[in-house]
Amino acid sequence: MNVTRPSNGNCASGTVPCSKFTNSTNSICVTNSNKCPITDVQFVLNADVSKYNTDASVTTSPYYKNQTYTTKVTLLYSTQVNSMPITTFQVGIKPCMAPGTQEGAYFYPTELNDYTTCPIEINSGLRYDPMYVKQSSAAFTTNEYAVEITSGVSSILMSQPSYYWFVGNPIASKKSISLYAWQRATPYWDENCSMSRADAT
Repeated sequence: MNVTRPSNGNCASGTVPCSKFTNSTNSICVTNSNKCPITDVQFVLNADVSKYNTDASVTTSPYYKNQTYTTKVTLLYSTQVNSMPITTFQVGIKPCMAPGTQEGAYFYPTELNDYTTCPIEINSGLRYDPMYVKQSSAAFTTNEYAVEITSGVSSILMSQPSYYWFVGNPIASKKSISLYAWQRATPYWDENCSMSRADAT
C-alpha cells in the first residue's frame, strides 16, 4: 500500500485523502481510494448497528462496512473514522508496554511471558501501553477460559505436571477473568518532520 502524509494540509498530485472526516493530524493520502487502511473496528450488538452509517451512499458521516460476527453481534469496520490506521488488535486484560508480555491472574509457570501484573518497560517506565484503546461496546464479552478452550491451548496446559496446583479450578478461576478487545493505531507523526530534520529518510 502506497501511503503518504499531506503537505501543508494537501495531498500530493496523483493522490487523494482516504477520508474527508479526518483532521490534519490523522489524514493520509493514497493513490487508490479503494485501498485505504482501516481506522476503526467495532463489535456491535445487532440492535445497535443502526447507530452507525452502513450505507455507502450517505456521505455525512463515516461509512462502516459490516460483517456478521455471531447471531447477536455484528463486526463493523471503517476507513473513514478520524484516527490513524489500526495496526494491532488484541484480546486481553490490558496490553502491556513491554513487548511479548501479557497479564493473567491465573497461569501455569511455563506459559510464555505471562505475569500477574505487567512488568515495567525499561525505556518508558510504563507497565501498560497507552496507545491501546479498549472497545467500549458490551457486544464483545469473553473470558480467559473461553479463549483457551476455543484455541485448544487449555487441553495442553491441563496435561502439564501440577497444573491444578498452580491454577486451581480452571473453570472457576479463568472464567472469572474478563478479557476485552483492544485496538492500537499507528503512532502520530508530524507531517513536517521529514522536512525539519536533515537526517530524516
